[in-house]
Amino acid sequence: MGERVMQRDEEGRFINGHRAWNKGDRLPSRPTKQELEELYWEKKINTPEIAEILEVNKTTVLKWMQEYNIPRRNQGESISPTVKKLWKNPEYRAKIMPHLQECWKRSEERSKNTKQLWNNPQFKAKMSGIHKELWRTPEYRTIISKGRKRMWRNPEYRLKMIKERKTRWSNPEYKQRVIQKSRKSLFKKPTEPEQNVIELIKKYALPFHYTGDGEVIIDGLNPDFIHNNDERKVIEVFGRVFHDPEESFFNISWRQQYWGKILDYKKRGRDCLILWEDEPKAEMLERIREFTR
Repeated sequence: MGERVMQRDEEGRFINGHRAWNKGDRLPSRPTKQELEELYWEKKINTPEIAEILEVNKTTVLKWMQEYNIPRRNQGESISPTVKKLWKNPEYRAKIMPHLQECWKRSEERSKNTKQLWNNPQFKAKMSGIHKELWRTPEYRTIISKGRKRMWRNPEYRLKMIKERKTRWSNPEYKQRVIQKSRKSLFKKPTEPEQNVIELIKKYALPFHYTGDGEVIIDGLNPDFIHNNDERKVIEVFGRVFHDPEESFFNISWRQQYWGKILDYKKRGRDCLILWEDEPKAEMLERIREFTR
């Protein structure tokens, strides 16, 4: 049997009775970056209207804008020239203002009610459980991630959030709380080298206890062990991969190296003993006893 040839006419439509997936219409012509910018930025036409003009779907317009690296407008820039012209009219403002004030009032009331609800521990625990269940679904995570990315594309929002986070981070209580949470989430239990030191402490009744899970934060530093009676003495357990520049394939900062960590604790009025993960237990024991004296 010979190969069947799909013939098209001059406009690119299928002939001989065949019906194309696009119902015989030609594929949409793609606008240039300049044409798309003119429609979106100069004429202030929104993406659904641009899609109607170009006879395509809204998602296609958004895809073209992303490929052309055309930034999206923020809320103020999205206001059409017609609405701006109306807003300059005092009569229009006087007419619309009472409705806006009523909306703002209702919004404030809803915000107060929401804050009161979140102050209730039972409601907070219930909503946290719901959000955790939702976050386990890939569709929900995708929707939230896309929404956050859109918000972060706005330079004003980005600067506002950076300023807010810097203000929060300057609060020592907030800083300590965040570090403790992050440490606990990363290290659910002591690492294997830390377990070896814990065994020595228990076996030989050494005066140290484990704090590497974020229990104690000293000006941004979380020591692995602290002396029971003298908090100025701390112990850190180092792994070669993350702390030894000669054996690691990472670019290790000075603060994460042996002498950098010791000096960091010195500045905070602490004496630090660093134990390496590959040290024999007998040497570890001797060094801890000497450090304790």
